[in-house]
Amino acid sequence: MATCLANGIPASERREIWTGLGHLPLRIVDLESVQKVPSITGYIVQILLEEVLGIHTKLQDPVTFSPLSTHQATYYRLHGCLPQGVTLQGNVTEDIWCDQDLVVHVVLGARLMTTRWEEWLTFHEIQKGRLGGVIENLGNMGFHSREGMFVPDAVIESAFGCAQMIGLEWYKSWHMNQTYSEKIRSYFATMDDVSGFGLVKCTKFYDNTKARMPNWQANYLALTGDREGMTGDTADDVPACHDTYWWFAPSCRDSKECIPVMVGAYSRFLEYMQKAAVWNLPWALTSGKSGAFLKILAEQKKGNLKPMPMLQQLPFLILPNMPRSSAIQFPPFVLQDYENGIRIGNQESRTLTKLANFQLAEWAPEVHHVLQQVGWTFDEVFEIYSQQGIIRFAHRNDANKMKQAACDWVQKHEVLWRAWIPRKTECLRGQGLYSEELQAFLRQRDGWNGNISCRACLPGSHSVLLRDSWGDTATCEMCPPGYSQVSFGSQECTPCASGTFSSKEGMAACELCNLGSYQEHFGATECRFCNGNGTKTTNFLGAAKEEDCICSVNTFFDGQDCRVCGKGLLCTGGHDPPMQTEGMFAEKYANTSEFSVYRCKSTTHCPAGEPGSCAPGRVGRGCGSCPVGFYSGDHGKCNVCTVSTPGAYLIILCVVILGLGALQFLKRRVRLTVKIFHILGMMVSQIIVAMQALAAILHFSLDLRDPAKTLFEFLKVFQLKARVCNASCVRAKDDAKTETDIFYSTNAIAIRYSNANAILMRSTFC
Repeated sequence: MATCLANGIPASERREIWTGLGHLPLRIVDLESVQKVPSITGYIVQILLEEVLGIHTKLQDPVTFSPLSTHQATYYRLHGCLPQGVTLQGNVTEDIWCDQDLVVHVVLGARLMTTRWEEWLTFHEIQKGRLGGVIENLGNMGFHSREGMFVPDAVIESAFGCAQMIGLEWYKSWHMNQTYSEKIRSYFATMDDVSGFGLVKCTKFYDNTKARMPNWQANYLALTGDREGMTGDTADDVPACHDTYWWFAPSCRDSKECIPVMVGAYSRFLEYMQKAAVWNLPWALTSGKSGAFLKILAEQKKGNLKPMPMLQQLPFLILPNMPRSSAIQFPPFVLQDYENGIRIGNQESRTLTKLANFQLAEWAPEVHHVLQQVGWTFDEVFEIYSQQGIIRFAHRNDANKMKQAACDWVQKHEVLWRAWIPRKTECLRGQGLYSEELQAFLRQRDGWNGNISCRACLPGSHSVLLRDSWGDTATCEMCPPGYSQVSFGSQECTPCASGTFSSKEGMAACELCNLGSYQEHFGATECRFCNGNGTKTTNFLGAAKEEDCICSVNTFFDGQDCRVCGKGLLCTGGHDPPMQTEGMFAEKYANTSEFSVYRCKSTTHCPAGEPGSCAPGRVGRGCGSCPVGFYSGDHGKCNVCTVSTPGAYLIILCVVILGLGALQFLKRRVRLTVKIFHILGMMVSQIIVAMQALAAILHFSLDLRDPAKTLFEFLKVFQLKARVCNASCVRAKDDAKTETDIFYSTNAIAIRYSNANAILMRSTFC
């Protein structure tokens, strides 16, 4: 696609702007668009942004989301979200609706007016969403509208000259006396002159405007007392039309010598009824379709028809062949009168305002600068809108002709728009001087003769104002330690938040405090270590306060500080209490944080868990006992005692000992037999000692298999342990004590028996 400017940047070299939603074309809504065709001023802005700045720009149509007006919907699109209760694609939103496709960055032609009250309230309600506002006002387009009843400048000059001194641009000059009225009428066409140009019945005006001015009948009567100007019942009064197409003001109603006045907008008919009646203006109000206006203006230009006052909004709507005109001045606009339905003064001054998302200066500073500078005087813009009026009325709003008209203006007025464009080394906010040769940012431009341009500052840096002999520009400086900046084109660095730090300059993002450290303050260059000489840490990165420090692994909190975990205890850190490990029994001293730890006889007796925990069915210190009514079986399991349970092996052993003792009394009678029994007793004793020695093998960690395992399990009997004989079933006390008592008792008896037997054998053989 060809460019408008000979040296314009082609489409293939244009770039998109970077926003929080990614790279996007610059989206502009032109509220002066008509039938989806932007205005000439909108196309002018697009040409400059695309071909001079190289920014891909998209002009979007204004859209309406019921029940919002076009302006209200556009303000919300600048915000990026639509409110609840808006009809979107046939559905009513139940909550705030945010969509990337809805977002626009710039609005041209906004009308911020107090008379458009709902739109005014919407704009300021959206602004409350952020301190400083969500929408930035970039200023107006440089001119104010001139809305009202216009009279050609040539007529005004003629009436004031030739010693007549009639100032037609002032409302009081229109009905000073009969002589003046006749002179004024001589400058304008008569009602008969314009009756054949397709006028509209005046009752149609009423049908189209009564909703805009409620209670208009009461207001009109209160202001004028002109009951003859209305017809019908009081509640249903309508303007009293004369000859179907005309409404006569009281000052000329009887004579019918009224000056025809074209009220182009239906919404203004009742308003000019008030003005004509209150200020005694000799007017006959009528209107016509757009074709009627064009025909009248064409005939006036040819000299076939005298001019007539016409309601216009200049320069927004300039009809073809319309001469340069000036508005009749009424008393100043008063908002309170307007709200009360009194419309006898000037209309509120209108301006076309430029609005932008508050982040535009960050996303595209050069675009922000240009849009701030764009503006025309009334005389400058009159030429543009005159051409636009021709295209819209004579060429049916042809978009291509609009674009061409914009291109023609850009080509002819480079001196004007060139002042809007920043110079090559005039860096704006968010930018910095950049050397193409060095491929690096510069700190100054004085003394550099190479190719210097402006580029957006990189992440980790920010833009700083520089004033030198050339004027104002900007440079990029690295963010200092304790600060960072993640975005391109930033104007300031952000201090690191609590829980983060940056130890060197040029950081795009702050680092989180490591485990075992924290930082309470903003803008920190390092983090603070948790106190406790290594006994404290944090359980997450980026701790922001000292309270986030907790006991580390292998330590526990004793109520005041963190203590090192003792042997046999398991400490997971934090505020968790210590736990005993498997095979160990932990017992806490009363009113202290100290623990006594015992090694259990079997790891199965003492499982890992809370201090003092025993396996199911185990009790006592070290989990070495079975409850009353149970005895220790294989693998430390506690079995229920029965009637036949009391130690069978103990009974047999006792019988043997007693039997051998009884034989001592019979030694005199059967000395030889006794000797044999003594010999057998000694042999049994030696065998028992040997069996006890073999049973010691069970204390080694050996993986024995049957039949060896069964054999060695049997040898436990010869160790004379009470547990083997199920002594706990004999005595209803603590199993550990019972077992200990009986162990020492049986061993003592065995020793005494062995000694006695040895003495007896000596006496016998000697």
